[in-house]
Formats: sequence, C-alpha cells, structure tokens
Amino acid sequence: MTEIGAFEAKTHLSRLLRRVRAGERFVITKHHRPVAELIPFRSSTMVECLRQFREQPPKWLLDGDITLDNFFESRTVFYPGSGNDGQAIAIFNASRSAHCFVYVDTKYNCDTFLDEIHRPEDFPRLERRNLRGYRLLNSHTFQAKELGWNDTSLWIESLGRELILLIVYGRLPEFDENHGGRRIAVLFVGAEAKAFCKTIYGRLFRRSPPFAVLAENYMNVGSYGRGTDFYNSQGPIAETIKPEFLLTIRKEKIWPSYRKAGCRHINALTRPRLPRMLYERCT
Repeated sequence: MTEIGAFEAKTHLSRLLRRVRAGERFVITKHHRPVAELIPFRSSTMVECLRQFREQPPKWLLDGDITLDNFFESRTVFYPGSGNDGQAIAIFNASRSAHCFVYVDTKYNCDTFLDEIHRPEDFPRLERRNLRGYRLLNSHTFQAKELGWNDTSLWIESLGRELILLIVYGRLPEFDENHGGRRIAVLFVGAEAKAFCKTIYGRLFRRSPPFAVLAENYMNVGSYGRGTDFYNSQGPIAETIKPEFLLTIRKEKIWPSYRKAGCRHINALTRPRLPRMLYERCT
C-alpha cells in the first residue's frame, strides 16, 4: 500500500478518492506513523448479509412431521402475489436464514398446480433457477377446515375448492450446505393474500410473524385492485405484521421503522429492470 500523510490526504481528498475507487489502497500516516487505511468499499451481497441470521432446519422438517401448525410456528418468508417467482427461495435458502416459504396467489389452481410446478416449461424460474440441486421428497394437500380457517373471504371462488399445498424438497447429495438448507418446505395457497395475511399471521399465528415479506406493488393486480395501498406502509399487510426484513423493488415506498440493509441490490427475475432492495427493521 502507498503511504500518504494525513495533511496531504486532507488536501487532496477528492483526487485520492478517485484513485481508491479505481482500486488503489493507501495507508494514512501522522508523524510518519500509520493510523488508518483507505481502501475501496465492498458492499456485501444479499445472501452474505442474511447469513448472520442463519438457522438450523426445523426438527419437524427433518423428521417428516408435516403439519400446518409446525410449518407456521417456524421461521417463514411470506410472498403475496408470488406467481412462479422463485427468487425469494434462492436468496433466503442460500443464506440458510429461512427454510419455510409461503407463496400466496389467486392463480394457483387446486387441480393442476402440483403437475404444473414440476414441469420446467411451465415454471422455469421456480424449478430450473431456484430449486436447482433439490428434489421433491413429498407433498401434502390440506383443506382449510383442518386448521379451523372459517373465514370465507380467504378463498377465491373460481378455484372450486380450497387449496393448501405443502411441498418438501431435499438437497441432492452432490451439493453441500453452502448451496442451501438440507430441506426446505414451500406452502402454496390459492387464496386472496390480504385475507390470508389477516387470518393466518394476524390471528391464528399472531405470535409467529414472518421473518421476511416480499412487498412489491407491480404485482398488485386481480383481487387486490390495481393502484391500491396493499403493500405500502398504510396497507393491510403493514398493519398486520412487522417482519424482520422487507424485500421490495426500489420504487416502493418503504414502511416506517425500516432502513436499507447494508448489501447490494439484485435484479428481479420477474422484472429485470427493477432492482430488488433488502430493508431491515430498526431496533
């Protein structure tokens, strides 16, 4: 590293910063003694940022004790209006900060969804890109009444009947823990996300709020109503839950008491020109 005196560094700081940005490193000295280093800033990736929150897979998931109660009492990532976007799984699974994912969308059809999700031509983002290195171990379908969900506004009439589909994936032996969790569980719900959030996270599992929420208004269509405040700081999700993290596109208005996490953005798979940002709850 090049040594430079404190007075000279102060006098030519702008020029010095340009050189640092280009990759140079400097040792700042005072009275010929090193006191500080001036090096290029390296922001962490989103996965690196979340690794400090990594957890072990839930015991019930390893033992195969698959129940909705066990699932929602675990750390979950909630994605309303998810479609087939598997990027949330890729981020939180690679960091092993969550093993359970909740995908809620009115498009999920109870009779065809399980077949569709395992045909790569229909769900290329979820299967090919973000569940690479995993295989389906088992799947479970549930009816709303099995958990006492009596709120009729939770379900979309066009589906014909309630859909709660829980799929468990296992990591292939040729991949190690750096690739992701040993097992992950994904819950697909064909329901209206606002009612789902209020019923599940707001009432039945109020003591187990989601670890993270994807709050992205460009998916605000269908029963949500285009142009509403569904995802913003005054919307029903923000009023119901306060997750540790928000993953959202840059243009969204961020909820109060949240700040940008110290990591780089990533481009959304569903909208490549819209960068996704990670925000953390202020303590």
